[in-house]
Amino acid sequence: MPSCKSVKHKAMKILGLLRRNFSGSRQYVKTQAFNSLVRPHVEYASAAWSPFEKQHIKALEAVQRCAIRFVFSDYSQFSSVTSMQHSLGWDTLEVRRHLSAATIMYKAVHNRIHLTFPTSVVLAHGSNRSNHPYKFRHIFARTNAYKFSFFPLVIPLWNDLPNSAVNAESVTAFQANVLLGLIKMYVCMYVCMYVKCKKANSSTKAFYHGLVTHNNLKH
Repeated sequence: MPSCKSVKHKAMKILGLLRRNFSGSRQYVKTQAFNSLVRPHVEYASAAWSPFEKQHIKALEAVQRCAIRFVFSDYSQFSSVTSMQHSLGWDTLEVRRHLSAATIMYKAVHNRIHLTFPTSVVLAHGSNRSNHPYKFRHIFARTNAYKFSFFPLVIPLWNDLPNSAVNAESVTAFQANVLLGLIKMYVCMYVCMYVKCKKANSSTKAFYHGLVTHNNLKH
């Protein structure tokens, strides 16, 4: 399992190389370079080592935030990286990791990949499967290392998915359904934070407002 520090260090070295050689390139060229050469380093097999501590999550997000500035050639401290991220239509790496884990679960349940389920992964009782017939029992974990491993982490997300997502005919259709649900979840988190705590800054408001309008969500 790679450490987030080493993953970030390697990704930032490659991003630095891109900044030196593609500084005058167009946005789509920079975007393609980042997606091809940097993003794989922060996402490879992330379903198996997805970070759960805030400091590690922020460390990985910092790579993408630096990449966003690189794409726009905007390194001003007064510029909003969140607004630029919305303009690019990029999801956070955390959202992408959740989507990746859910996709693996979808493929495993529908026998599109060979993944052996451990004995702790069992289907829930019929009365607990109102959303869809593929719900699993939540796995109790005593340690964070196990609690945030693949199956204990992905099962709650999987169980909350609508039937239309779980029984989607293709991986693309499944991911579209899941991504919409994840975005709605993050929007709800923002609304709760803003209404109860009122600590959301203007860039955060702009980002989540953009998510709502960009994905035609209603709240």
